[in-house]
Amino acid sequence: MADKSARIVVVFGATGTQGGPVAKALAGDPQYKVRAVTRNPGSAKGKALSQIGCEVVKADIDDVASLKSALSGAYGCFAVTNWWEYFDKEKEIQQGKNIADACADCGVKHLVFSSLDAAEKLKGISVAHFDGKAAIEEYMKAKGIPHTVVRYAFYAENLFGIMKPQKTQDGNFALGIPMGDVPMHMIVCADAGECIHQLFNNPREWTGKSLGLASWIYTIDQYCDMFSKILGVTVVNPKMTAEQMAGFGFPGANDLANMFRFYQCGIDRNPEECKRLNPKMATLEQWVTANKEALLKAWNA
Repeated sequence: MADKSARIVVVFGATGTQGGPVAKALAGDPQYKVRAVTRNPGSAKGKALSQIGCEVVKADIDDVASLKSALSGAYGCFAVTNWWEYFDKEKEIQQGKNIADACADCGVKHLVFSSLDAAEKLKGISVAHFDGKAAIEEYMKAKGIPHTVVRYAFYAENLFGIMKPQKTQDGNFALGIPMGDVPMHMIVCADAGECIHQLFNNPREWTGKSLGLASWIYTIDQYCDMFSKILGVTVVNPKMTAEQMAGFGFPGANDLANMFRFYQCGIDRNPEECKRLNPKMATLEQWVTANKEALLKAWNA
């Protein structure tokens, strides 16, 4: 539990895949008091945050006054925006600017922002949920806010849901990720929280810098081999293309396909540095073994 002299760190998206582990990691350190921001403090996840010592508050990311209230007296802030909620790049950019403006007005000393690469600028590939965050990042730089940028790789947690392997007619599982033979980084978000905790612990080292968050990097064939070996099922690579993914037509399908096109160009993520920051970060084999039952349950659902 934080003591009375603890520095307040505001965590946006505190009940989400990124913010949850950040809040948990910071809450375990008595030098910080976590102010967890959510739209529904009374939810089960909100109550769970309260139980580990977080101050759970409600704020509206579209309302700067609301954000200032949440950030009042704060030393630090972890900020994440969510294009996937609205599928609207301009709305996401405005929300990020709102957070930046509130942090500047409240005198936040260290903002850690979850950004992504400027895909269109770098490779001419339009990825709305990347390019919007990159625009927010530039806005934060222009305002002179002391900040560190983190860029998550593909979530390993996606393998429980949106990107889980699909069961085939012969009882096998097809991992349809359009990467060809290009290796792909993954990040275990549950482990990334400790990395971000360490960024707050070392502001002199990390302010003005960026960190690409990744746990490991393998080809899709290698992922399939590891899953097959540990889970005791056959996982195959159907060699899906980005064009095939875009053709599925679900909301955001084209943006997701373009994300993988951009990934195939190579991205800057740093598993070695993440391991230095969090020595307990799981290897792929450890993660699959620890989540064996949950993965099989999700894939068979």
